[in-house]
Amino acid sequence: SGENWLDNLRLSSKCTVQVKAGQQLTINTPGGGGFGTATLKKN
Repeated sequence: SGENWLDNLRLSSKCTVQVKAGQQLTINTPGGGGFGTATLKKN
């Protein structure tokens, strides 16, 4: 699962916030990977 941060405060997964100028909103989402065995594509 991902993480949401406003400055140094961890946010819940579902919330509404107002971000002011100078604040940092960080959204970390899982990704990459894929499914199954990797295969090579021929051009």
